[in-house]
Amino acid sequence: MIARTLEIGIIVLVLVWSAGAAVSADNVTPVPTLTPSDIVITDNITPYFGPLGPDSPLYGLKLAWENLDEAFTFNTSEKVTKEMQHADLRIAEAKGLLLMNRSADAGRALDAYSEKMNLTAIDLSLIPNRTAGLAEAYQQHVMHELALRDLIQENPNSTALWRAYNQTLDLEGKFAEKSDQRIDKLDQRLNRMTIRVERFTNRTPEQAGNGRPAPDHGNGRQFERGPETTPVTTRTPLPYPGRDNGRPMNGEGPR
Repeated sequence: MIARTLEIGIIVLVLVWSAGAAVSADNVTPVPTLTPSDIVITDNITPYFGPLGPDSPLYGLKLAWENLDEAFTFNTSEKVTKEMQHADLRIAEAKGLLLMNRSADAGRALDAYSEKMNLTAIDLSLIPNRTAGLAEAYQQHVMHELALRDLIQENPNSTALWRAYNQTLDLEGKFAEKSDQRIDKLDQRLNRMTIRVERFTNRTPEQAGNGRPAPDHGNGRQFERGPETTPVTTRTPLPYPGRDNGRPMNGEGPR
């Protein structure tokens, strides 16, 4: 009889403890943590040599059609992704025209790129912070920064290139604020950039405590800004990552 009573008491205690643990788990407040991974981004935007470039009388119609496609995309995150795809086309057009030494027509494509950045900034302002679905657009935007930097290496006197490049830098902060991931630049070279992508996830304090804290990458660097409106008058190379006041560090430099 005593053994039976003890057995029932133990079962009751186990049930009470299990119920209390479940309630405690339900009441845990999730906290954001970061899951890092490294990604290599390359400038893979192919120059455009098609018939509907900035020198075509139908170019305005082409831009209007793209804008109409964006206007009828009612999910703002998807709209931003489309804007980045159309920005790809503007850079591709500028690349092709600069290869043919047609800087005036290339400037028209870059002006259209700058206008697209202004529209994207407005759309990003309408999105809540930590919005999922912006990862692809965010990384594509970083690729634009790399592509424009490469073009500046060959065309340092282009005011339109510097303007587009600086706008890209400005918009990157907005992407970082709105996206559910953070990007740190680790290794930057001509035509290539290695980035550390740290994605925000929701974990319980217990889970977060069992994981390693997100690293603080002191070597993540922004590219140096260029002049806002004044063209560059000397062909001075942009500072490469791995340099400190012009002195190479760790053997890094232009490849």
